[in-house]
Amino acid sequence: MAQKIYKGIGSGSGFAIAKAVVVQRGEFEVPYVELEPHEVEDEIKRFCEAVRLTKRQLNRVRDAIAKAMGDEAAGVIDAQIMVLSDPACVDETKKLIAAQKVNAEYAFDTIIQGTIDALSASNNATFVERVQDFEDVRRRLLANLMGLKHQVIPVVKEESVLVINHLAPSETAQLFGSKYVGLVTEAGGFTSHIAIMARTMDLPAVLGVEGITEVVPENALVVVDSMLGQVVVDPEKEVLDEYVRRRENYAHRRSFFMEAVDKPAVTPDGVKLTVSANIELPEELPLVKHYGADGIGLFRTELLYIQREDLPPEDEQFEVYKKIAETVLPGQAIIRTFDVGGDKLGNLFEHHYEPNPFLGFRAIRIGLAYPEILKTQIRAILRASAYGKLLIMFPMIALPEEMERARELVEESKRELRDKGIPFDESIQVGAMIEVPSAALLARE
Repeated sequence: MAQKIYKGIGSGSGFAIAKAVVVQRGEFEVPYVELEPHEVEDEIKRFCEAVRLTKRQLNRVRDAIAKAMGDEAAGVIDAQIMVLSDPACVDETKKLIAAQKVNAEYAFDTIIQGTIDALSASNNATFVERVQDFEDVRRRLLANLMGLKHQVIPVVKEESVLVINHLAPSETAQLFGSKYVGLVTEAGGFTSHIAIMARTMDLPAVLGVEGITEVVPENALVVVDSMLGQVVVDPEKEVLDEYVRRRENYAHRRSFFMEAVDKPAVTPDGVKLTVSANIELPEELPLVKHYGADGIGLFRTELLYIQREDLPPEDEQFEVYKKIAETVLPGQAIIRTFDVGGDKLGNLFEHHYEPNPFLGFRAIRIGLAYPEILKTQIRAILRASAYGKLLIMFPMIALPEEMERARELVEESKRELRDKGIPFDESIQVGAMIEVPSAALLARE
């Protein structure tokens, strides 16, 4: 067959070259059964037993992930376990069974599908990407109710690339330690749990490749390029040879650096260096420790703001920053205030038209024009600084006056917290990212 290239979202790391195992997941045929009045109580009991069984299964998955990859990585399963304790799911299903006298499969599917549909229709990208958590719970519980095996991923004896339409976090964990060396999915984005787990497992993955299961033949040779976010099917000889070379070079470099992970970074003349990680999701924290970073040199907070219908509340931000502060101890973390343009936050306040939103009304300029938005973030960072060493960095500073005003907002935020008796690091350091030419020229000021 002729070589074909498909684009998606790269995650994980490195390259995979192997034959494809293609899985097209079908839907459950959910039965509908009308019950007699005397059957309702037993049906509710049957549903509750299926809930307990599903919880036990997910807890075993969580324990396995924690053992292999740490508690932080295992936390992605917590959301699914919480669904099975949510009255909006469990209690409403029991009410529907009793009210309509219908079987548990139909009642549960009706309730959870309503939640899935609402999340899918949301303008919040984070909500949309959490659909797979609910889908996993749905499939697992329905399988348990119907007496079916929840076995999605075929066991393979040779190195393979899994090509599948969608995969839940609990299923993604099954790839750890298996013969699967790469993953390609139709669903999933950069911030999805699948992407986070692929990065944690160092598994080359390309996500969000629409219709990929329909065009990749079973056993076709596939290259997964997580760096460029592309899948090469039936690569030409020259392309294959190049990817074999890249894979070997990457493996060699990675092995070299992993051997030095726990060693201090010291120059030949004995100067100790601090090597920190840049992250943009709190779920990436396990990788900071895994790769031996001394701390976080930059936490990009943009993903807390973009693709949602409202601004992130102070308490929500505080919990994120607190988790970071506690995790990096005894190291430090630099939190950069939001660096997005008005084009990304236009639904939250009056939008300023700009021919080039990358250089105009964005970042600190938005914060200074709408100080309460910026102060909400500053207060959250200050509160979290009581739990570890945090620093505040303002982006896109171009003039000394902008930095002076930003510092004033920090002091205002400190006074507000003092008045409420809320602890924070009084000596927290504040700085600017030097990324605008004028800032470099005026840095001494």
